[in-house]
Amino acid sequence: MKNSESYFRSNGPSDIGDLVVAPNLKYKEIRCKTTLSGGVNRDVLNAWTTVREDLGVPITVISGYRSVRHQLKLQSLGVKTRLDSYHTHGMAMDLACPMVDLTSDEVLKIFYKAGFRGIIRSDDRFHCDVRPLPFIGTYAPGGEVTYDDRAQSILE
Repeated sequence: MKNSESYFRSNGPSDIGDLVVAPNLKYKEIRCKTTLSGGVNRDVLNAWTTVREDLGVPITVISGYRSVRHQLKLQSLGVKTRLDSYHTHGMAMDLACPMVDLTSDEVLKIFYKAGFRGIIRSDDRFHCDVRPLPFIGTYAPGGEVTYDDRAQSILE
């Protein structure tokens, strides 16, 4: 007879960070890097899954959920970020994808169609969030965000 304790034990990951939360995405990629807690909401995960499938190439998650403590740490390093960021509400991800031109209009359309409404682009990273109203912008030198009229118009 089997030991009842081992019978009911799961073969899940030994580290919760290795838990798969969406196709090609582990929990450790979306939790706060400072507190090792939190995560992103279901709308972000659904949009992520669609983008990943449509692009068909690996995407690096730079940041998902960020605690206020993490935001304060970034500010102390000179990074322009807000304490009430969409990251602190589990509604945003920052991504990198060296195999794709993140400044292309086609990539912008893929992210938007997937459900991301806040999209801020640069040559090497893509901030995307699930805010209620659309905002398309670019990162200026120094980290300032500027509204991108042209990009906004291609989505209408």
